[in-house]
Amino acid sequence: GPCMNYPELLVFAIDLDGETVLQSSPQQSRLELMYQTCLAIAAAKKRTNSQHAFAIAVLKEQATLLMHPTCSLDILAAAALRLRPAEESFSSLDLSSLQLVCAQAAASAPAECRDAQGEVHVRVVLFYGRSCTVPTSLSQSPSVAVDAIYCHERPMPGVNCPQEVFTALEDHCDAMSAKAKHQAYIFECTATNVKRMATIMVWMCAHPSGRVPQQALQLTLSDLGKLAACGLQGSVAKPLLL
Repeated sequence: GPCMNYPELLVFAIDLDGETVLQSSPQQSRLELMYQTCLAIAAAKKRTNSQHAFAIAVLKEQATLLMHPTCSLDILAAAALRLRPAEESFSSLDLSSLQLVCAQAAASAPAECRDAQGEVHVRVVLFYGRSCTVPTSLSQSPSVAVDAIYCHERPMPGVNCPQEVFTALEDHCDAMSAKAKHQAYIFECTATNVKRMATIMVWMCAHPSGRVPQQALQLTLSDLGKLAACGLQGSVAKPLLL
């Protein structure tokens, strides 16, 4: 099989729904929180293996590839900083559209992010931010390795349905990942819980080949800094092999 730290092509699939314009903190919108988390994950991955590559897809009613893969953090950051929320809320999202996005990204992957056999290992890191729109999959669950972060409004009965949204997201991402033989990590946090988002970010860096099951993760981490350091050095925390 491939070595433990084979290069990955991470496709950051970022929701541009109108809801992402809302604030996660006084300093930043939810969209800004999402793309800053992407950039932090990418920077951590590059420290462990310079061959990792990154692409950006955006989510409206479907996923579309916005930025073709690059190994450059500067190019990634420039593209992320140009993202703007849509002026509308979308009433649907077809997650099966991620399959085409992954095929397009793999087809244009830089040579350096291929493994020794010339294969490209694509993983989607999906950021979803809608509190009322339950995602669907219009075609049979395609084979897509996908991890997800659901960043949502607090539950308000009769106003939104984040639990229903999360359950659907979990079901679809698990089904797609199972076909791709990928152990999906699927997390949620309220949009204002920036500390929990930082915790999730650390776990999202974990290389698929060295992961523990999600149930085994400690989600109340007392010392994120120490954990991140362990993961980045790849010495202490096995599950955090990047």
